[in-house]
Amino acid sequence: MKKLFLYVFLASIFYSNVFAEEIDCNTLNECLKKNYIIKSKMTFKPHDTIFNIIYELVKKRDKVLIHCIVKYRLSSGTTRLKGSRCYKP
Repeated sequence: MKKLFLYVFLASIFYSNVFAEEIDCNTLNECLKKNYIIKSKMTFKPHDTIFNIIYELVKKRDKVLIHCIVKYRLSSGTTRLKGSRCYKP
């Protein structure tokens, strides 16, 4: 029983460190300034007043893939930026 607990504990430590990579940018503009290139772009409208654009960014030398979501709010004929967020899939 002690060996089983030890193996589970060591496996959890190993996998938490493997998947805990952080990205070096938080917004779309920061990523573009750090030499990321837009690979693809997709639009998504989850609600009548919210409009999202999902960007897939790639850094060629490091072969790093990042997704950035830019949210816009549609109100009375104008479009306002609500914010952007980037994460590693």
